Amino acid sequence: MDSFKRPSIVEVEDWLKLNVTRYPEPKRVRLFNFLIDWERFTGTFKLKLDDEEVKYWMSFSTDQSGRMVFAMPMFHSPLGVPASYPAVEFTGRTRIAINRALELLIPRLLPLGKDQRTGLEITYSTPLEDRVVDRQLLESIKQNLSSNLNQIEIRLDDVQNS
Repeated sequence: MDSFKRPSIVEVEDWLKLNVTRYPEPKRVRLFNFLIDWERFTGTFKLKLDDEEVKYWMSFSTDQSGRMVFAMPMFHSPLGVPASYPAVEFTGRTRIAINRALELLIPRLLPLGKDQRTGLEITYSTPLEDRVVDRQLLESIKQNLSSNLNQIEIRLDDVQNS
Protein backbone atom coordinates (compact mmCIF):
# COMPACT_ATOMS: atom_id res chain seq x y z
CA MET A 1 0.00 0.00 0.00
CA ASP A 2 1.37 3.40 -0.99
CA SER A 3 1.42 5.95 1.75
CA PHE A 4 0.77 9.57 0.83
CA LYS A 5 2.64 12.15 2.86
CA ARG A 6 0.68 15.41 2.93
CA PRO A 7 2.97 18.33 2.05
CA SER A 8 3.78 20.75 4.85
CA ILE A 9 2.75 24.40 4.81
CA VAL A 10 6.41 25.28 4.19
CA GLU A 11 6.50 23.04 1.09
CA VAL A 12 3.31 24.66 -0.26
CA GLU A 13 4.67 28.15 0.46
CA ASP A 14 7.93 27.25 -1.33
CA TRP A 15 5.95 25.93 -4.31
CA LEU A 16 3.90 29.14 -4.43
CA LYS A 17 7.06 31.28 -4.29
CA LEU A 18 8.34 29.44 -7.37
CA ASN A 19 5.06 29.35 -9.31
CA VAL A 20 3.07 32.50 -8.55
CA THR A 21 3.95 35.32 -10.96
CA ARG A 22 4.29 38.64 -9.13
CA TYR A 23 3.92 41.85 -11.11
CA PRO A 24 5.20 45.23 -9.99
CA GLU A 25 2.82 48.16 -10.20
CA PRO A 26 2.61 49.31 -13.83
CA LYS A 27 2.01 52.80 -15.16
CA ARG A 28 -0.90 51.52 -17.28
CA VAL A 29 -3.09 48.44 -17.75
CA ARG A 30 -4.65 47.33 -21.01
CA LEU A 31 -7.51 44.83 -21.23
CA PHE A 32 -7.97 43.29 -24.69
CA ASN A 33 -9.18 40.26 -26.69
CA PHE A 34 -12.49 40.04 -24.86
CA LEU A 35 -14.53 36.85 -25.23
CA ILE A 36 -17.99 37.43 -23.78
CA ASP A 37 -20.98 35.19 -23.11
CA TRP A 38 -23.74 37.79 -23.47
CA GLU A 39 -26.40 35.48 -22.03
CA ARG A 40 -24.53 34.97 -18.75
CA PHE A 41 -22.70 38.32 -18.91
CA THR A 42 -19.39 36.63 -18.14
CA GLY A 43 -16.19 36.38 -20.11
CA THR A 44 -12.45 36.45 -20.36
CA PHE A 45 -9.83 38.90 -21.53
CA LYS A 46 -6.08 39.22 -21.92
CA LEU A 47 -4.16 41.75 -19.86
CA LYS A 48 -1.05 43.86 -20.44
CA LEU A 49 0.72 45.69 -17.63
CA ASP A 50 2.73 48.39 -19.39
CA ASP A 51 4.22 46.31 -22.24
CA GLU A 52 4.22 42.95 -20.46
CA GLU A 53 1.40 40.56 -21.33
CA VAL A 54 0.14 38.43 -18.46
CA LYS A 55 0.35 34.81 -19.60
CA TYR A 56 -3.04 33.82 -18.16
CA TRP A 57 -6.52 34.79 -19.30
CA MET A 58 -8.47 36.83 -16.75
CA SER A 59 -12.17 36.11 -16.23
CA PHE A 60 -14.93 38.51 -15.28
CA SER A 61 -18.59 38.47 -14.28
CA THR A 62 -21.12 40.65 -12.50
CA ASP A 63 -21.21 40.93 -8.76
CA GLN A 64 -24.36 41.36 -6.66
CA SER A 65 -24.39 45.12 -7.26
CA GLY A 66 -24.45 44.58 -11.05
CA ARG A 67 -20.87 45.78 -11.57
CA MET A 68 -18.27 43.89 -13.56
CA VAL A 69 -15.44 42.38 -11.50
CA PHE A 70 -12.49 40.29 -12.60
CA ALA A 71 -11.14 37.10 -11.08
CA MET A 72 -7.52 36.07 -10.90
CA PRO A 73 -6.44 32.78 -12.45
CA MET A 74 -6.02 30.18 -9.74
CA PHE A 75 -3.88 27.17 -8.86
CA HIS A 76 -6.18 24.45 -7.50
CA SER A 77 -4.83 21.87 -5.06
CA PRO A 78 -1.11 22.52 -5.56
CA LEU A 79 0.93 19.52 -4.35
CA GLY A 80 -2.40 17.80 -3.62
CA VAL A 81 -3.31 20.26 -0.85
CA PRO A 82 -7.10 20.93 -0.81
CA ALA A 83 -6.88 24.69 -1.33
CA SER A 84 -6.73 27.26 -4.14
CA TYR A 85 -4.25 30.10 -4.56
CA PRO A 86 -3.99 32.96 -7.09
CA ALA A 87 -1.56 32.20 -9.93
CA VAL A 88 -0.63 35.89 -10.16
CA GLU A 89 -0.15 38.75 -7.73
CA PHE A 90 -1.01 42.36 -8.58
CA THR A 91 -0.79 45.47 -6.43
CA GLY A 92 -4.00 46.88 -4.98
CA ARG A 93 -3.92 49.84 -7.38
CA THR A 94 -3.46 47.46 -10.32
CA ARG A 95 -6.56 45.49 -9.28
CA ILE A 96 -8.52 48.73 -8.87
CA ALA A 97 -7.44 49.87 -12.36
CA ILE A 98 -8.52 46.56 -13.93
CA ASN A 99 -11.95 46.76 -12.30
CA ARG A 100 -12.25 50.43 -13.29
CA ALA A 101 -11.49 49.55 -16.92
CA LEU A 102 -14.22 46.89 -16.85
CA GLU A 103 -16.68 49.42 -15.37
CA LEU A 104 -15.88 51.89 -18.15
CA LEU A 105 -16.15 49.32 -20.90
CA ILE A 106 -19.17 47.28 -19.85
CA PRO A 107 -22.30 48.90 -18.38
CA ARG A 108 -23.57 48.07 -14.94
CA LEU A 109 -26.63 45.84 -14.69
CA LEU A 110 -29.49 46.15 -12.26
CA PRO A 111 -28.34 44.82 -8.89
CA LEU A 112 -29.65 41.61 -7.39
CA GLY A 113 -32.70 41.96 -5.17
CA LYS A 114 -36.00 43.76 -5.56
CA ASP A 115 -36.09 46.22 -8.48
CA GLN A 116 -37.33 49.52 -7.03
CA ARG A 117 -39.02 50.52 -10.31
CA THR A 118 -40.89 47.31 -11.11
CA GLY A 119 -41.04 45.49 -7.77
CA LEU A 120 -39.72 42.34 -9.51
CA GLU A 121 -37.00 40.17 -7.94
CA ILE A 122 -33.66 40.31 -9.83
CA THR A 123 -31.55 37.13 -9.55
CA TYR A 124 -28.51 35.73 -11.37
CA SER A 125 -31.05 33.78 -13.48
CA THR A 126 -32.87 36.94 -14.61
CA PRO A 127 -32.34 37.31 -18.38
CA LEU A 128 -29.75 39.92 -19.38
CA GLU A 129 -32.31 42.03 -21.26
CA ASP A 130 -34.26 42.43 -18.00
CA ARG A 131 -31.15 43.57 -16.08
CA VAL A 132 -29.79 46.09 -18.61
CA VAL A 133 -30.29 49.71 -17.63
CA ASP A 134 -29.43 51.25 -21.04
CA ARG A 135 -30.13 48.92 -24.00
CA GLN A 136 -28.69 51.30 -26.63
CA LEU A 137 -25.43 51.58 -24.71
CA LEU A 138 -25.23 47.79 -24.41
CA GLU A 139 -25.75 47.31 -28.17
CA SER A 140 -23.03 49.88 -28.90
CA ILE A 141 -20.66 48.10 -26.52
CA LYS A 142 -21.43 44.71 -28.09
CA GLN A 143 -20.51 46.14 -31.50
CA ASN A 144 -17.30 47.72 -30.18
CA LEU A 145 -16.21 44.54 -28.43
CA SER A 146 -16.76 42.47 -31.56
CA SER A 147 -14.62 44.87 -33.61
CA ASN A 148 -11.11 46.25 -33.45
CA LEU A 149 -12.16 48.41 -30.47
CA ASN A 150 -11.88 45.27 -28.38
CA GLN A 151 -9.60 46.87 -25.77
CA ILE A 152 -9.32 49.55 -23.12
CA GLU A 153 -6.28 51.10 -21.46
CA ILE A 154 -6.14 52.89 -18.09
CA ARG A 155 -3.27 54.85 -16.59
CA LEU A 156 -2.81 54.08 -12.91
CA ASP A 157 -2.21 57.79 -12.20
CA ASP A 158 -5.87 58.33 -13.21
CA VAL A 159 -7.16 55.77 -10.67
CA GLN A 160 -8.11 56.68 -7.11
CA ASN A 161 -7.38 54.21 -4.31
CA SER A 162 -10.61 52.96 -2.82
